[in-house]
Amino acid sequence: MIIINPLNIASSEASIRSMGLIIKSDAIFNESLTTRLYLCYFNNDIIISENVSELVDKIDAEIDRDAAEFYIRYGFIFPPFTLYKNIFLMSAYTGFSLSKPLETCTILPEKPLPAEESRNYSANVQDDLITSLEKNSGKYNVLFSAGVDSSVLLGMAIQLDKAENAINCFMSSMPEESHKAKKMCELKEIPIQTISVRHDLENQANEFLNITSEPISDKIALVIPTIINDLNLDKSLFILDGQGADSLFSGLPHDKLYNLYHKKLVRLIARPFSILPIWENKKTRAGRLLYRITKVLKCLSSTSDEELLAHSLVEESDKKISSNNKILQQFYSEINILKKELKDFHLVIRYIFMFRILPAREMQKYILSQQQGYQFKLPFLETDFIKRHFYISSNQSIIDNIYKYPMTKLAKHYWPGFFKDSKTSPFQVDFNTGSLGIKELSLNHISIKTKSPL
Repeated sequence: MIIINPLNIASSEASIRSMGLIIKSDAIFNESLTTRLYLCYFNNDIIISENVSELVDKIDAEIDRDAAEFYIRYGFIFPPFTLYKNIFLMSAYTGFSLSKPLETCTILPEKPLPAEESRNYSANVQDDLITSLEKNSGKYNVLFSAGVDSSVLLGMAIQLDKAENAINCFMSSMPEESHKAKKMCELKEIPIQTISVRHDLENQANEFLNITSEPISDKIALVIPTIINDLNLDKSLFILDGQGADSLFSGLPHDKLYNLYHKKLVRLIARPFSILPIWENKKTRAGRLLYRITKVLKCLSSTSDEELLAHSLVEESDKKISSNNKILQQFYSEINILKKELKDFHLVIRYIFMFRILPAREMQKYILSQQQGYQFKLPFLETDFIKRHFYISSNQSIIDNIYKYPMTKLAKHYWPGFFKDSKTSPFQVDFNTGSLGIKELSLNHISIKTKSPL
């Protein structure tokens, strides 16, 4: 924890640098996606900590009703907001004012020198990934779903003689994913460990909530530490993961949805069906298909790009949210700023997912394992890698209707015959957290711990 006096920044410069923070004009900000930091304004000081629990105890924090409302509907809380009043997540490229408490600004990554655009952009990505993997002297345990991104990383690690094991999570509803992963590893003669997740993860959920004091926003936050603990992996080896590639190279379903939305005929055809309720039961293949179809139909009834993105993020469609909700207003406000600055809505999607949604949601999956001493290698989230590739235009990331084109091209290079398109392996592991769902358990646990009623 560091305490900063905004009127005497010089006295705190060493501490600020030690946490990897940057001061620019009147703003302090974090540009790292792998550093999890929280900020609060308290007694005219700025306090920054790696653990929100530390800040909750220091300022006797209360739950923010707007944040709880947003969390129930969307499943995460849009940064810089957290579940608590006056505590903020320092998600990458959010500037916090040093002189005006509670005022924030949107910062863009630095632009690299202009490069010639070509269909061989994947070669640049390949070179940078190899450079990143070679920075670590030892081998890697590779989280391997048999999707495009993990396949590229595994292929590179094998080529560099840096692959110790492939680690695959068996999904009972999609066994073909594990069969494919096993076949790929047998082809390259690399060991693979496939593991099933036990059905009840209530203990893991309570451990997460006790350690973090933040609501669980991603189911995989409980699955990854369970897998790693059950395998008892060597802590001296980094665990290699492809987190972030979908967001960085236009491989999200939201990128495809945006392009579909801008086909007028598709919207006209879809409009009459948008009244259908979103299918909720996703435990079967048919259920997941019905969910996707009804969700897409609902999204295609949107009246703007930003509304389309908001609709696509909804998890609980029957849970309403006030239009005056300050977090929802922040979401729309930031998208409008980014539309003016970036000029390409695929870049807006990229920014929102990389620097807002991913820090609040996907990065939770590493917390428990890091607490137990495991180390992760996340090449797509390294600051230098992001700066080099964030501004890749959608003309290069989406080619011939192939999304995440640079990564798909590399996957075909390392694994000929296994990849016809840019499909990303879905994550579908069914488990429970006792008698309560994840959201209800999270809010109840934190409400009791902080003595802050909802």
